[in-house]
Amino acid sequence: MDEARIASIKLVTGEEILCLLIDIVESSRFTSVLIQKPMLLSKNTSRRSPNKSYQISNWLVTDDPAREFYELNIDKIIITTVITDREILNEYKKLFTPALRPRPNMFKKELESDIGYVGTVNEYRVKLEQIYNMDSYEKNN
Repeated sequence: MDEARIASIKLVTGEEILCLLIDIVESSRFTSVLIQKPMLLSKNTSRRSPNKSYQISNWLVTDDPAREFYELNIDKIIITTVITDREILNEYKKLFTPALRPRPNMFKKELESDIGYVGTVNEYRVKLEQIYNMDSYEKNN
Protein backbone atom coordinates (compact mmCIF):
# COMPACT_ATOMS: atom_id res chain seq x y z
CA MET A 1 0.00 0.00 0.00
CA ASP A 2 1.57 3.25 -1.13
CA GLU A 3 1.71 5.69 1.82
CA ALA A 4 2.03 8.70 -0.49
CA ARG A 5 -1.46 8.05 -1.81
CA ILE A 6 -3.26 7.51 1.51
CA ALA A 7 -5.27 10.67 2.08
CA SER A 8 -7.93 12.19 4.21
CA ILE A 9 -10.85 13.75 2.35
CA LYS A 10 -13.30 16.08 4.09
CA LEU A 11 -16.69 16.04 2.36
CA VAL A 12 -19.35 18.74 2.38
CA THR A 13 -21.52 16.37 4.44
CA GLY A 14 -18.99 16.68 7.30
CA GLU A 15 -17.63 13.16 6.89
CA GLU A 16 -13.89 12.65 6.86
CA ILE A 17 -12.74 9.58 4.97
CA LEU A 18 -9.37 7.87 4.71
CA CYS A 19 -8.71 6.33 1.32
CA LEU A 20 -6.23 5.59 -1.41
CA LEU A 21 -6.23 8.32 -4.06
CA ILE A 22 -6.19 6.67 -7.47
CA ASP A 23 -6.73 9.37 -10.07
CA ILE A 24 -8.44 12.63 -10.97
CA VAL A 25 -10.85 12.25 -13.88
CA GLU A 26 -11.82 15.34 -15.85
CA SER A 27 -14.74 15.39 -18.24
CA SER A 28 -16.64 18.16 -19.99
CA ARG A 29 -19.42 18.09 -17.36
CA PHE A 30 -17.53 17.66 -14.07
CA THR A 31 -14.30 16.61 -12.43
CA SER A 32 -14.17 13.64 -10.09
CA VAL A 33 -11.67 11.86 -7.88
CA LEU A 34 -11.26 8.08 -8.00
CA ILE A 35 -10.64 6.54 -4.59
CA GLN A 36 -10.14 3.04 -3.27
CA LYS A 37 -10.72 1.39 0.14
CA PRO A 38 -12.57 4.30 1.80
CA MET A 39 -12.91 4.24 5.59
CA LEU A 40 -14.69 6.74 7.83
CA LEU A 41 -12.47 8.61 10.28
CA SER A 42 -14.41 9.93 13.25
CA LYS A 43 -13.74 11.38 16.66
CA ASN A 44 -13.52 8.79 19.43
CA THR A 45 -16.14 9.31 22.13
CA SER A 46 -15.60 5.97 23.84
CA ARG A 47 -14.23 5.84 27.36
CA ARG A 48 -12.80 2.37 26.73
CA SER A 49 -9.79 3.66 24.82
CA PRO A 50 -9.12 7.19 26.05
CA ASN A 51 -5.63 7.30 24.53
CA LYS A 52 -7.03 7.10 20.96
CA SER A 53 -8.68 10.31 19.81
CA TYR A 54 -10.14 8.79 16.64
CA GLN A 55 -11.76 5.65 15.35
CA ILE A 56 -11.82 4.12 11.88
CA SER A 57 -14.93 2.35 10.60
CA ASN A 58 -16.57 1.40 7.31
CA TRP A 59 -17.59 4.38 5.23
CA LEU A 60 -20.46 2.50 3.58
CA VAL A 61 -22.23 -0.03 5.77
CA THR A 62 -23.58 -2.00 2.81
CA ASP A 63 -20.31 -1.88 0.90
CA ASP A 64 -19.54 -4.51 -1.73
CA PRO A 65 -16.03 -5.87 -1.01
CA ALA A 66 -15.54 -6.69 -4.69
CA ARG A 67 -15.95 -3.05 -5.68
CA GLU A 68 -12.56 -1.60 -6.54
CA PHE A 69 -13.17 2.12 -7.07
CA TYR A 70 -15.43 4.90 -5.91
CA GLU A 71 -15.91 8.13 -7.79
CA LEU A 72 -16.41 11.38 -5.84
CA ASN A 73 -17.54 14.54 -7.55
CA ILE A 74 -14.97 17.22 -6.77
CA ASP A 75 -17.79 19.66 -5.88
CA LYS A 76 -18.55 17.45 -2.85
CA ILE A 77 -14.99 17.71 -1.48
CA ILE A 78 -13.92 20.52 0.85
CA ILE A 79 -10.27 19.55 1.33
CA THR A 80 -7.86 16.70 0.65
CA THR A 81 -4.79 16.06 2.80
CA VAL A 82 -2.07 13.45 2.59
CA ILE A 83 -1.83 11.49 5.86
CA THR A 84 1.56 11.71 7.57
CA ASP A 85 0.60 10.57 11.07
CA ARG A 86 2.31 7.16 11.56
CA GLU A 87 -0.33 5.90 14.00
CA ILE A 88 -3.21 6.57 11.61
CA LEU A 89 -1.27 5.12 8.66
CA ASN A 90 -0.51 1.92 10.54
CA GLU A 91 -4.09 1.58 11.77
CA TYR A 92 -5.43 2.05 8.23
CA LYS A 93 -2.97 -0.45 6.74
CA LYS A 94 -3.80 -2.99 9.43
CA LEU A 95 -7.43 -3.01 8.27
CA PHE A 96 -6.42 -4.29 4.84
CA THR A 97 -3.65 -6.69 5.84
CA PRO A 98 -4.96 -10.24 5.67
CA ALA A 99 -5.01 -11.91 9.06
CA LEU A 100 -3.14 -15.15 9.53
CA ARG A 101 -5.54 -18.01 10.00
CA PRO A 102 -4.55 -21.38 11.45
CA ARG A 103 -4.79 -24.41 9.23
CA PRO A 104 -7.74 -26.68 10.08
CA ASN A 105 -5.57 -29.50 11.50
CA MET A 106 -2.99 -27.26 13.14
CA PHE A 107 -4.08 -27.87 16.74
CA LYS A 108 -5.35 -31.43 16.48
CA LYS A 109 -3.28 -34.09 18.18
CA GLU A 110 -3.26 -37.74 17.45
CA LEU A 111 -5.52 -39.33 20.04
CA GLU A 112 -4.37 -42.42 21.86
CA SER A 113 -6.90 -45.17 22.33
CA ASP A 114 -6.83 -44.98 26.15
CA ILE A 115 -7.09 -41.20 26.54
CA GLY A 116 -10.31 -40.27 28.26
CA TYR A 117 -11.24 -43.85 29.15
CA VAL A 118 -11.75 -44.33 32.87
CA GLY A 119 -13.78 -47.50 32.92
CA THR A 120 -17.15 -49.00 32.17
CA VAL A 121 -20.37 -47.69 33.59
CA ASN A 122 -20.83 -50.79 35.74
CA GLU A 123 -17.30 -50.51 37.21
CA TYR A 124 -17.84 -46.91 38.23
CA ARG A 125 -21.36 -47.54 39.49
CA VAL A 126 -19.90 -50.08 41.93
CA LYS A 127 -17.14 -47.64 43.01
CA LEU A 128 -19.63 -44.79 43.54
CA GLU A 129 -21.89 -47.07 45.61
CA GLN A 130 -18.91 -48.02 47.78
CA ILE A 131 -18.09 -44.35 48.35
CA TYR A 132 -21.74 -43.62 49.16
CA ASN A 133 -22.00 -46.49 51.61
CA MET A 134 -18.74 -45.63 53.43
CA ASP A 135 -19.01 -44.54 57.04
CA SER A 136 -18.76 -40.82 57.24
CA TYR A 137 -18.54 -38.35 60.07
CA GLU A 138 -22.18 -37.33 59.59
CA LYS A 139 -23.49 -40.91 59.80
CA ASN A 140 -21.60 -41.62 63.01
CA ASN A 141 -23.01 -38.60 64.87
